[in-house]
Amino acid sequence: MDWRTFTDGMRAWVAQQAGIGFDDVFMGQDPVGFVGPVRAELRVTRNGSATGTDEARAELQSDPDKDARVRVTGNRVLTLSIQIRTRGELAADGGAYQYAEQLRTALALPSTHDTFKSLGVGFIDVAALTDLGRVFDSREEAGALLDIRLSGAVDWLSPETMARIETVRVQGTINGTIASAERTIPPT
Repeated sequence: MDWRTFTDGMRAWVAQQAGIGFDDVFMGQDPVGFVGPVRAELRVTRNGSATGTDEARAELQSDPDKDARVRVTGNRVLTLSIQIRTRGELAADGGAYQYAEQLRTALALPSTHDTFKSLGVGFIDVAALTDLGRVFDSREEAGALLDIRLSGAVDWLSPETMARIETVRVQGTINGTIASAERTIPPT
């Protein structure tokens, strides 16, 4: 999964499905300038392994004289937290919660699943939908939080290498019926 593609794609999905301007949807660590009356902040709040540990595999290179490279693969489960805030007239009617509910409804659309697939993730479930309304700077500010759980995969070809096995010696008897003379099998 390419992280920049994922974050940009999720920003675009939230903007499109909630009807919020793309520039008003940002990742939590990004600097924020002037924002419109509706804004959304996205954060990955949990990112863990779905299976416990990753697997390291040896991948042969095209040059047979070079050591194998290490490919690390594994499954992930991550939680994407989408916090929506509205102010002014939009806050008075609970607008933030309505935007979050609109996103939740969009999770059932085939186009959403296609978008998520193109970003390298799959939808698991909705972890939370919460009203976060508050009074801020003597004004009512409506807020809502939508947490969705997603699945993903890691497939990374490391620059690290593993030494190759040069030769294997075989000898012995199998089940008392097949005997094999000692011999050396050269690498292919």
